[in-house]
Amino acid sequence: MAGGIPKPPLFFVSKGLSQALSTVLLIVIGLALLAILAIFGTTYVQSQSGFNPQITITSARLVRLTSSSTALTITITNTGNQPLSSITIDIAGSGCTFSVTGSLSVGQSITRTFTCPRDLGIHQKYNVVVSAYASNVKVGDAKWVIVEA
Repeated sequence: MAGGIPKPPLFFVSKGLSQALSTVLLIVIGLALLAILAIFGTTYVQSQSGFNPQITITSARLVRLTSSSTALTITITNTGNQPLSSITIDIAGSGCTFSVTGSLSVGQSITRTFTCPRDLGIHQKYNVVVSAYASNVKVGDAKWVIVEA
């Protein structure tokens, strides 16, 4: 041998993560597991407690009134088990958004007609989106509607 320290056999070579990196990695994995558990737990508790807010578009109709306006007639129903408030209705892509004053009790339906000051074009398809809140939880529904003459 030409002086020096002999190399250790291959199975003695240690090529792993440092202790600091291993610790950080374990902490990150632990926090991720805790976050997943918290999300699952919250969802499970809400489902067991009967908290089920829901809103449904029962019917929606778009009718062209003039070359510069279109009417939306919509019926929405609270199909959940919580009262709903802050109800908004949006004709997606048209720039027309409407608000419904008051709240919607469990099982209650309302019908409203709104005028959008735009010509949405006969036979064009628009997604009408309704959203509302129940105890700071946002719920919604959407329905495709074709503009009628």
